[in-house]
Amino acid sequence: MGNAMAQEGKLGMVAASQQGIVGLRLQNALPQARVVYVSATGATKVSNLSYANRLGLWQTGDFPFTSREDFVESIEGGGIAAMEVVARDLKALGLYLARSLSFEGVVNAQDIQSVAEQLGLKNKLLSPQELVSLVLNEGYSQQLPGGVTLRCSYIAAEPRIELVNAISLAERLLAVGCFTEIINWRKRLFIPVSDKAPAILAAVIE
Repeated sequence: MGNAMAQEGKLGMVAASQQGIVGLRLQNALPQARVVYVSATGATKVSNLSYANRLGLWQTGDFPFTSREDFVESIEGGGIAAMEVVARDLKALGLYLARSLSFEGVVNAQDIQSVAEQLGLKNKLLSPQELVSLVLNEGYSQQLPGGVTLRCSYIAAEPRIELVNAISLAERLLAVGCFTEIINWRKRLFIPVSDKAPAILAAVIE
């Protein structure tokens, strides 16, 4: 609803969108309703705040703007620096919450290769296919360095290939096809039981 008001474009005036107009009408029609504004670009262009009547950016005592048009024109004149001031003040008033992009979960090839080293999966006596078969069909478990164990666990009567005590490596193992599941308030790490299991296990070992 960023274009909730007419604004100047490259080819002249651009009319407000019907979606933006309806959003404003809903807010005006339901003055007692609580409103939460969610936007990926709220603090990049001042026009992206033109629908946010409830923030009190204009026609209130918190900010010195007599109307929405006055607010937009004044902030546009100040550029991105003015928008940063608006965002800062909204945060100070408890009206604005912004989060930054995180690199959590990003894994590079070197990290993936080091999984095998950290788990100690260097035993070439059994192929991944044989190891999967032994774990699932015969209850075979493989004790790995660092206290990590590869074993078969039953969840809701279904067999799972579990990596026990490997949560510290979860992000890297997720990158090669493993998955986590919270069971009884505890996160556990598994290799999918499917025809992809040997390939995933091979990726971990290699």
